[in-house]
Amino acid sequence: MYETFHLLSVIKRNIFLLITDFVLNILLFVTKYAYIKQNCRRRKCTIDPVPIWTREVKSSSAEVDILIQVSGTIIPVEVKSGATGSLKSLHKFMDESKNDLAIRLCGNTKNLESVTSPSGKKFRLLNLPYYMAGTISEIAERYL
Repeated sequence: MYETFHLLSVIKRNIFLLITDFVLNILLFVTKYAYIKQNCRRRKCTIDPVPIWTREVKSSSAEVDILIQVSGTIIPVEVKSGATGSLKSLHKFMDESKNDLAIRLCGNTKNLESVTSPSGKKFRLLNLPYYMAGTISEIAERYL
């Protein structure tokens, strides 16, 4: 009887630890994402005010995190917590823009990729690591 009770107690404790670990990982991810986005906006704000773009249509809404102006061109900047992720809002912005350059700040290395939006518009996506947020305007100017 004691072994059964002890075994159930161990199983219950392990399940509790797994659930606790899972919840803590989710909270850590959300906190990390919020910190990264705020830190990137703060670095950019030291240069000039940081506008955002929102599109509110009855069926859907979209938001681009940061807009920068370089040599008279408006460039959208999305901040992502990982190296990959959905860029639906960025695609919506690029569909309505005459510009062909967008920037993603993420945990990836610096690289330039060719992207096609779901509606078929081709544009260049410049991936930059977070620490380059303070020099984003100078870097973007090289790619215009």
